[in-house]
Amino acid sequence: MASIGEASRLGSGGFWTRVAFALALAAVVIAFSPPVAGPGLAQAPPTVVEAICLNGGRSPAVCACAERTLFERLGDDPYAQYEAVGQAWLSNPSGGWDGAAADVAARIGGDPREILNQTKLYGQLHREVMRACA
Repeated sequence: MASIGEASRLGSGGFWTRVAFALALAAVVIAFSPPVAGPGLAQAPPTVVEAICLNGGRSPAVCACAERTLFERLGDDPYAQYEAVGQAWLSNPSGGWDGAAADVAARIGGDPREILNQTKLYGQLHREVMRACA
């Protein structure tokens, strides 16, 4: 065990030692942590799904819940499709949702009517989960 004199001498340089240890520990934790995935977590700006919810006057907590729930219920591809049509719609609202679906269909080589019908169903589910999260 260190004497009082030794402890005070160690304490003077101990702060930086503790800082270095904390930084090294944080680097190890980050390196071995699983990647964060899911809607809104990897993106700084709000997603289209979140923006639609927030523009409807709902709280950020409700919108985060709705976004997470919608992603869990739809899965990756349908959620991405809903986001893409929503982004096209936000870029050109005068074209309506139909026009946005047609724009996305042209970009990906899909059937505009099928994309429109699918994303309308996703929109219904989105409204349901917003109500459930409120």
